Amino acid sequence: MLEKEDYPIDATDTSYVDDVRMVQMSQSIAEANTRLKDRTEQHLHHGQHLGLTFAPGKSELLYCLPLNSKHKNISLSSHPPLRVMNTTIMPKRQIKYLGVYIDESLSFLYHASMAASQGSRVLGSLDSYETGHTVSLHILHTTWH
Repeated sequence: MLEKEDYPIDATDTSYVDDVRMVQMSQSIAEANTRLKDRTEQHLHHGQHLGLTFAPGKSELLYCLPLNSKHKNISLSSHPPLRVMNTTIMPKRQIKYLGVYIDESLSFLYHASMAASQGSRVLGSLDSYETGHTVSLHILHTTWH
């Protein structure tokens, strides 16, 4: 595992329980993938010593490209996937991290849209409760999730 002083300035890793986020800034997608692959394998190797396992199905890859990038508007299938320990992770247009949707433009418009949609569903479900009856907050909370 790399120590904090060994990390390059263009790399950031954060984690919350079993959710890990890795950010790699680079001049090219290929270089970013190489660095992400190396750091991911270091994390996985360290995790093995702690009895932690890798869940490939939960892994997501997002390329955040500058607005003026020549690669910004090309098909996702033309962006290279990330290969880590015999697992291929395909790039996506948005990912979810700790309940927040992060889109490739970092505009958070997708997150706002999803939050508004969920709010509308909650309001719609409240309309189905009869007026005049008291419903405990616990019941409402479990209904929303």
